[in-house]
Amino acid sequence: MTKTKHNGTIRVYLDSADAPIIEKPIDEVISGTALAGSPLSAMKASGRNLYLPIPYAKRCKITYENFQEERNWNNDALFWQINYRTYPESTSVRTFAMSDLTIAKAKLEHVQKSLLDPAGVQPANVVFHNAINKTLDPKQTLSKTFQGPGAICKLSVKLEADNLSQALRSTILKISFDGEQTVSCPVSDFFGSGVGVNPFKGWYRQVQKDGTMTCRWVMPYRESCVVELENTGNQQVQATLGSVETCPWQWDDRSMHFYTYWRQENDIPTRPHCDWNYITIEGKGVYVGDTLALYNPAGKWWGEGDEKIYVDEDIFPSHFGTGTEDYYGYAWCCPEVFEAPFHAQPRAEGPGNQGHVTNTRSRSLDAIPFSSTFRFDMEIWHWASTKVNYAATTYWYGFPGLKATVTAPPIAGPAPADKLFDGVFLDQTSLAFMPVAKGMNIHYTLNGTIPTRKSPIYSKAINIKKTTTIKAMIFRKDGGKSIPARKPVVIKRRKTPYRTAVEVKNCVNGLRYNYYEGNWAVLPDFSKLKPVRSGKCDNFVMQEHRQDDFAFKFTGYFKAPKDGIYSFYTTSDDGSQLYIGDTLVVNNDGIHKPEEQAGQIALKAGLHPITVTMFEGRWGETLDVKFTAPGLSQKQISKELLFTERK
Repeated sequence: MTKTKHNGTIRVYLDSADAPIIEKPIDEVISGTALAGSPLSAMKASGRNLYLPIPYAKRCKITYENFQEERNWNNDALFWQINYRTYPESTSVRTFAMSDLTIAKAKLEHVQKSLLDPAGVQPANVVFHNAINKTLDPKQTLSKTFQGPGAICKLSVKLEADNLSQALRSTILKISFDGEQTVSCPVSDFFGSGVGVNPFKGWYRQVQKDGTMTCRWVMPYRESCVVELENTGNQQVQATLGSVETCPWQWDDRSMHFYTYWRQENDIPTRPHCDWNYITIEGKGVYVGDTLALYNPAGKWWGEGDEKIYVDEDIFPSHFGTGTEDYYGYAWCCPEVFEAPFHAQPRAEGPGNQGHVTNTRSRSLDAIPFSSTFRFDMEIWHWASTKVNYAATTYWYGFPGLKATVTAPPIAGPAPADKLFDGVFLDQTSLAFMPVAKGMNIHYTLNGTIPTRKSPIYSKAINIKKTTTIKAMIFRKDGGKSIPARKPVVIKRRKTPYRTAVEVKNCVNGLRYNYYEGNWAVLPDFSKLKPVRSGKCDNFVMQEHRQDDFAFKFTGYFKAPKDGIYSFYTTSDDGSQLYIGDTLVVNNDGIHKPEEQAGQIALKAGLHPITVTMFEGRWGETLDVKFTAPGLSQKQISKELLFTERK
């Protein structure tokens, strides 16, 4: 959780209780000592985190109340992430009570101390294996085999080379369990360091100043385990496979292998904003963490993008965050190196967030189980138009045979070729779809039902003579299921008459505008507001305004050059709407990044009342209004087509 001003009260209601079980100032609950002290409750790089589990049997409701009389961004901005797990109905859960903290005081203190000293916690009957080392020439490998059943419970690696940062990236750690290679990752990324030696200590991983890197994830195997270090670079590397510890393991039908996947991509454009896939997994397992190592060439903030995690049959992500830094437990673009048991930023260069950055997160009670599919996308949302380098390392447990890949962004569904999801026509029209990926088919319906594999397959433009709702979905030709499953795309084509032009006397080129100030999440009812300022302008350009929390309303007349179907477009940050007369043509409302929406209307040649409204919440404002007309490509609405009555 993070907030511009950490005041106000957080209340937690459990089960059917009318009174909150927790009711305290928010900064005492999250990062304070009201429930637990550090490290379970701590602030790191301006981000406040609480890792104390709060069990409930039936229901949990969390509310926040602010004390500020004036509601605005500086007082009210609150970002939060709440991770919770739902158990089968038959699971017995005892609901949390504040008295539990007193009863479990000694145990809680022991846990807090142990989290800060992971080396002091060991499984029973540990077997210590001697370190081995070898000078690796290019393409040479150092390996060690362990017989099962058993589990690795500690693994240490240390490399030495003339160019150590390069050696840590070009020396690959490979681990095979029971004949299946499930780990293949550059050494420094596997241990959460990113590029170079970046010291930090967490519960599962640690990087020391001398370059020793340690992992404490438990990695079980039934018959055997092979650990390898392969030098894929062009320099000699002195490799040490340090003190490996194994412990007994009783392999059963619940046992899983440990997996790691590494992906790197350089020169990723930050415009347009996109979702970048960390990992896509097919099979059954439990996701336990990730590391993001990136290079930012621009001196502006890179981490506004949200994580989007799809589990099994998710149509909408189960996890949809508020920013990359929030996902990794810090806030406000803070370039501060920090460590904690379950999250860390061991590298953060500058100035202005420029340079190499490493963020890492491991999961304990917030691990994510999945039964059939798992997909993790991170949105790339940078304040600057530039190119960035991303490298993601993902960690999970899975049953043998699990498949992992990186894929393109999720299929949002078939897109109409004209990019209009709500269009109009006069007599008849046709609908064509954009091409889809090889191996895919578009199935559609015209009667409002959800498409299935038995629905018609799109092969050519669909002729439409009456108002119709088209629903379409993409399916694999081979019968496989898309990952993740998606809702059908809904496209409307409405038969409509022309809108008659109006006669306006004594008019001049331009528009009238009203300027407002306030804090909104959607466009307000302007009829109930008093403008701060009014005036005349040439077109839909924001006039003088404060930095955030403002709105504009533009009114006038649009001159349609000739009869026809007109398409209007608004690109805005945040919300906007466009009306012709009292007809809403474009609805682009809500809090969002710069986003384009479109709509259509049939106009007779002449003047038509036009209204465009927009509001800005925080972090950058945009308004761009365009149109297309019969025989014209998309263009901005020029001053010559806009009129207002002379006053």
